[in-house]
Amino acid sequence: MLAAPQARAQSAENPAPPVVRTTLANGLKVVFAPDRRSRHVALAVAYAAGSAAAPEGHAGLPHLVEHLSFWGSRHLEPYGAVRMIDELGGSTNAQTRSEHIVYFATAPTFALERLLWLEADRMAFAIDAIDEESLAIERRVVTRELDERADDFAIELFRFRQRALYGAAHPFTPSERERRNVGVATADDARWFFQRTHRPDNATLVVAGAFDVAAARTWVERYFAPIVSPAIAPLTTEAPAPALCGEHRSRIEHNFVVYPRVRVAWVVQPEGPTDVLSLRLAALALRQRLVDGLVAAGTAEWVRAGLESHATHALLEVEIQLTRDADVDTAIDQVDAAFFDLSAAPLAPRAFRSLVGALEAALEADASPLDRSLALALGRPDPRDLLRELPELGSEDVRRVLQQSGAGRLVQTAANAPGVRGLVERRRANPCD
Repeated sequence: MLAAPQARAQSAENPAPPVVRTTLANGLKVVFAPDRRSRHVALAVAYAAGSAAAPEGHAGLPHLVEHLSFWGSRHLEPYGAVRMIDELGGSTNAQTRSEHIVYFATAPTFALERLLWLEADRMAFAIDAIDEESLAIERRVVTRELDERADDFAIELFRFRQRALYGAAHPFTPSERERRNVGVATADDARWFFQRTHRPDNATLVVAGAFDVAAARTWVERYFAPIVSPAIAPLTTEAPAPALCGEHRSRIEHNFVVYPRVRVAWVVQPEGPTDVLSLRLAALALRQRLVDGLVAAGTAEWVRAGLESHATHALLEVEIQLTRDADVDTAIDQVDAAFFDLSAAPLAPRAFRSLVGALEAALEADASPLDRSLALALGRPDPRDLLRELPELGSEDVRRVLQQSGAGRLVQTAANAPGVRGLVERRRANPCD
């Protein structure tokens, strides 16, 4: 492989500093991931309870609490942390994902101690700022976000995808009552959720980039070690993998659909970094085959493919936006043909080298301090480890993971239907029944 000798040489001449992992007495998991090549530092704190952790009747509460956690504390005014990090030349944000709420920031290295203090202050004291005033304001903000999403066709397709993959009762399936639940959430609800989730024994803290590990360890001990988790148990979520035993079909119809869409998702169970790399290569190979077969022929606008990772499973997915008059069944046939060809025989050496080069470039981007801190905080493989393992990968690995991925899949299409108002889903009988 073209990239392999260069990658090995760089690794031998300038080996990356080791990742240091530790757990504080209060249960906080800490990861230090130094990188000599970086010029700044990134920090991420992930709490293992995202949107899927919302109790029955409280959909949207995790997202609401994420917003409320920026309202300062007994030490900070509302959004004081954001302003402070901005003044230091950094930036900060947060995301509510299905399995995590994650807070992250980047800044010059000299600001690391301040970043750590701010996140410790959030963990220990942000609950003090959750009151009726802050709740009323953030409830309006979150409700407005939900209203904007309701008009987003891509988000609506995602909701249908989740329901078709996981079933209506699964924690990953968005609730149709989320807006209403947010509207009636109380400050007591928000404080209860914060206590059950934003705590040391439910969190992973990652520092990545240019910093001194010994100094960072001292600051982590100073600011996080005194925080005590509440006596009540942390909130946990049961989110099993989809039980697809054959091909599930979901057709979405709407009179406003101009460009037909096709989405095919396979449920996969990667076991270790080699499988993750092989599946990412498989996604690149599928995309290239479909670009050559559909986009080049003028029957598709674009093709996307990737790997979506969760704690219990992953999804290998292809999404295609076709041209206005293209036939969705023909596109599905092309997906099937590409999948079959790639699972039946190894890639040609030249094609494989090209894909490895593309994946290496993507992994280099993933290895930035911010992206690396997020990956490690969310329990994903370290991009640096994946880069080191990439030269050992062979085209047979791509064929192997595809052969293991064919047991069940979802095929979702979206097409124009004159006279149909609103999104209508038509499903083929469930092969599991």
